[in-house]
Amino acid sequence: MLAALLMACTSLLSGCSLLVTTDHGAPYTPDDVIGMLEETFADYGPHIVLRSSETEKPAPMQRNTYVLHDEANDFTFSCTAYVRHCTLPVPQPFAQRDADADHAYAAAYAIHLNPRIGKVAAQHGLYAATTEE
Repeated sequence: MLAALLMACTSLLSGCSLLVTTDHGAPYTPDDVIGMLEETFADYGPHIVLRSSETEKPAPMQRNTYVLHDEANDFTFSCTAYVRHCTLPVPQPFAQRDADADHAYAAAYAIHLNPRIGKVAAQHGLYAATTEE
């Protein structure tokens, strides 16, 4: 029964085979994160490369920090890939991989665009808050 539930999860949930791991499993790799970001933000034409990788916390519940650079849009950002307790309906000892990469990329891209947004706003008699504000 347990195996059937796990198989159903794997076949029904997109990417579930990459999502589910154990608490001693590895988080998403830099290539996984880059692939997810380039797919999610394809409209912006990113070309993301790894600058550095660091293990912040070893297994169990490993956490890695990746410093990435978008060569196409010319900005650098960091994100965290980690293993956390499973929120999917699967029993222990399963855990799941997660990353804050989408938020980190979007925030860094907005900061990167902010000076241009400020110039356009000023041309129209408006004021755009600075990154510091």
